[in-house]
Amino acid sequence: MTDFSEKADRLRTVEDEKRRASEADRREPQHPKGWEPGVEFNGQVGVLSTGPRTEPGAPSNGEWTDLLAIWDLDPEVYEIDPNFSPQFRAWDANLGRDSDGDACVQRFYYYKANVRLRSRYYGLDIEELLAGITDHKRPELSLSVPDRPVGMVVPLSDWQIGKGDGDGVKGTLERLDEVKWRIVDRIADVKRMGWEIGCLYPIGIGDLVEQCWGNYPAQPFTVELNRREQVRLTRRVLRDYFIEWSKHVPQIVGGGVGGNHGENRGGSSSSGGKAKSFTTPGDNDDVAVFEMVAETLAQNDEAFGHIHWAIPDESLNLVLDIYGTIVGFNHGHLTKGGGDPQRKILSWWKDMGHQEHPIGDAHVLVTGHYHHLQIVDHGPKVWIQCPSLDGGSRWWQDMGGGRSASGQVSFLVGAQMPNGWGCPDVIQFDPPPPE
Repeated sequence: MTDFSEKADRLRTVEDEKRRASEADRREPQHPKGWEPGVEFNGQVGVLSTGPRTEPGAPSNGEWTDLLAIWDLDPEVYEIDPNFSPQFRAWDANLGRDSDGDACVQRFYYYKANVRLRSRYYGLDIEELLAGITDHKRPELSLSVPDRPVGMVVPLSDWQIGKGDGDGVKGTLERLDEVKWRIVDRIADVKRMGWEIGCLYPIGIGDLVEQCWGNYPAQPFTVELNRREQVRLTRRVLRDYFIEWSKHVPQIVGGGVGGNHGENRGGSSSSGGKAKSFTTPGDNDDVAVFEMVAETLAQNDEAFGHIHWAIPDESLNLVLDIYGTIVGFNHGHLTKGGGDPQRKILSWWKDMGHQEHPIGDAHVLVTGHYHHLQIVDHGPKVWIQCPSLDGGSRWWQDMGGGRSASGQVSFLVGAQMPNGWGCPDVIQFDPPPPE
């Protein structure tokens, strides 16, 4: 008798091999994760992936240009960043089996490169900046410094040009224009008070530009201008400030420090999609705009030879000796820990003093970042927190942060003044109407 198990085996077996269907081979994904062909781009910087190539060797410049065009990035506007070598990965892909049943394995080569705006789209437009510079003449004003001079400090803080909140770019530019003429009036007022201004100090405190993403949630949806437009408007405002103010004082010292909004930021899947500064601290639009204006005004030494510059290379601090008083400038975003801004700043300032950093020796510390006016006398030292000139922040208000009035502060510095400084003045603006 045939065993039942044998009958069952025959039922399960297909004797004719030609009629047997093969199981599908398991195939690996066509592209390794994170190396899919395409581009990630945030408006200023990004990453371009080639996808699989069967031969080793990074694409030539012409091939990268073709890839930019394929992914709708105009090669006249965008380029592969020459400062970074392409990333490389080799990957073996299982392509199934050939007619003989052997496995087919193909090695593919993947390359990534950084994409950026071409420099002329965010850098120095020489012709635009130089227009009319050589036509300026120095007015009849003595360049000699008075016997008992004071310095007039005008911190330029948190313009965030390009921001669309509140009354947007238009409102910010209107306030900036009014500041230009109100500072001229203030110079005249100081002279009538009997003080002799030896030098004017327009010093950028950071966040003069808004940037386009990465500083707070939904930022890309509130920005009205791209990075190139933000930098262009900022340097034009600065240029006009220095041209006008140079007519009213014997000397000017201009400069600035970097803020968080001016950082050269980028992000990709490798960083979790979060924007962060990926170059040096000195690679900052808040500082670069002063260099642009300095190079421009240098073309007319007769009219602007009395303007000097203090522009840090990599430091995020600027420390000046203004007629015997040490004044330090920092944006304020480096402060850590809990508490209100005053506690954070004071703790950071103490730490800088303990580390014997020059800004720890400052008698007067000037910061921005927190967007409200605050002047605190710590005895031998004074902290001046500058208001902003932007249109506010809907996100910050929704977080419960409130809305401080926009404004521009200025003050006098000199050894002959009580405590080395005094006469603070605030140009205050009504907040924009509710949205």
